[in-house]
Amino acid sequence: MLAREFAPRTASVLQRHGFTEAGWWLLSELATAPAGGLPLGEAARRAGLGASTTTVLSDQLAERGLLLRQRCPGNRRLVIAALTDAGYRCVAVVRAELNDLFTATYERLSGPERDTLTRLLTRLLSAAPGDTHA
Repeated sequence: MLAREFAPRTASVLQRHGFTEAGWWLLSELATAPAGGLPLGEAARRAGLGASTTTVLSDQLAERGLLLRQRCPGNRRLVIAALTDAGYRCVAVVRAELNDLFTATYERLSGPERDTLTRLLTRLLSAAPGDTHA
């Protein structure tokens, strides 16, 4: 039920910034990537997206000046994607809006309860992909 409450609010923020959910996932993954970016295939895996979807999204994000793509010097078959400064600024703005959107919901919890929730959700998110016992 919580996801049902959050989904339309999240979608409205993403739409206002011209993102689909999938585009936002890709952008978010690239924002946490190591310096120099990620191979598109790895970014797709981290974002839970298919290779062709990731290629289309990276084209769109590159056209908007939010990411750069280049061939890996050591393996010309790999395309490395990295956010531009504009991409990092955009992620910061959207994340701030999303955080503001959910502040009232999180304020229903005490400080220790928020800390516990954050710790537990972080633990769930850090489970190995495909781990059905997580």
